[in-house]
Amino acid sequence: FDRTWKVMVTIFAIASGIAIINCINISGVFADSLSVDEAGGILIFSVVLFSVFAMTVFASIFVGYIYSCWSFYKSMYSEQGYLTHTLPVDPAATIFVKLIVAFAWFMGNVLVVAISILAFACSGANMTPAEALARISEEWQKLVVTIDENAMEMIGHGAEYVITIVVLMALFSILRSYMFVFTSFTIGQLSNNHKVGSAVLAGFGLSIINRVVSATITVNRFNILTDFSDMIDSTMWISLVYTVVSLIVMYVVNVYLVKHKLNLQ
Repeated sequence: FDRTWKVMVTIFAIASGIAIINCINISGVFADSLSVDEAGGILIFSVVLFSVFAMTVFASIFVGYIYSCWSFYKSMYSEQGYLTHTLPVDPAATIFVKLIVAFAWFMGNVLVVAISILAFACSGANMTPAEALARISEEWQKLVVTIDENAMEMIGHGAEYVITIVVLMALFSILRSYMFVFTSFTIGQLSNNHKVGSAVLAGFGLSIINRVVSATITVNRFNILTDFSDMIDSTMWISLVYTVVSLIVMYVVNVYLVKHKLNLQ
């Protein structure tokens, strides 16, 4: 957290600031005291500002993700790596902590973006946050009922079952995506020259391996199962298990290479 909080908080502040400006501006569009021309001018400005807000939302998540990955590389395999690896800390713990920190910043970014969008929606719909949350809760209940009906018909399980697996898949997929990049950097550092370029090539190689393994599992599963509901249910579980297993495998590879093949030249 010490090495990343300044940049990440700055990203959060920029996204929040643009959201606040959007909220103030969109409220002005619907002000009763404004003339048609004044409201029209503000509306045009609002469209431009909303475009900036939308780009900022996606950019904040993307930039935060890239920065977390680059921070891992800098602290592990650049000149800063000498300090990191002289500390009396097991590499397994170091990599695990960096993964959790990156994941925490990502979720924090998502939370800031969600609050910003909620605030913008409240201003546009002239609703209080409590009213907006009540409306979201109402729509969520409707969605759960729909999922429950369709899930029971298709796989014989309710909405809670499906939502739990989907949420777990989403969380572990985020962790796995970070570990994928970490592993690429760790393999890339084995090269004496062009470590970043080697990491990119390693990423392509890992991606190919992932696709081959996924395709093999998918083909074998479809050859074994014939019932449609069993296919859907097994697909969710196998995808979740594969995500977790591949995450663990990449973590073990990282730890092994850092312990036995570390190259800081």
